[in-house]
Amino acid sequence: MGWAVGYDDRLSRWDGASAVLGVPFSLSAHTFAESERGLPEDAATLERYRMAFLRLERDEPALRRQMAERMLPLAQEWQEDDGAVPMTAPQLLQQVTLESFSIYEDGDAELFYNDGDLFGGHVIIAVMNEDGTLGNTSIAG
Repeated sequence: MGWAVGYDDRLSRWDGASAVLGVPFSLSAHTFAESERGLPEDAATLERYRMAFLRLERDEPALRRQMAERMLPLAQEWQEDDGAVPMTAPQLLQQVTLESFSIYEDGDAELFYNDGDLFGGHVIIAVMNEDGTLGNTSIAG
């Protein structure tokens, strides 16, 4: 699958990196019900992690397009020049890149995108629900 992952005892989570989507990004799996090795105690949680990683690999391009559509009005508001031609979703997509992906024990995940300076260096956060649909989108930082 192309993931390089290891457990970080300090943070009680699995961390790693991948370029499986054509761009390098980091990923982490947060563990809340841990055994002494930091592994979730139940197979169902491990299966949710595995499925989330597979959904990311399969669905990230579509999720990113949906995120761009949702963030487009805000990006247009942030445009500096009032006389500028309004940004389009494809232009927004060209600016943003996936930086990291965090999966949680309940199967939800967060995708963190570099904003390409569209929002003054804020990160774009898109929630991927356990069923693979796009949840909330926002900027932070």
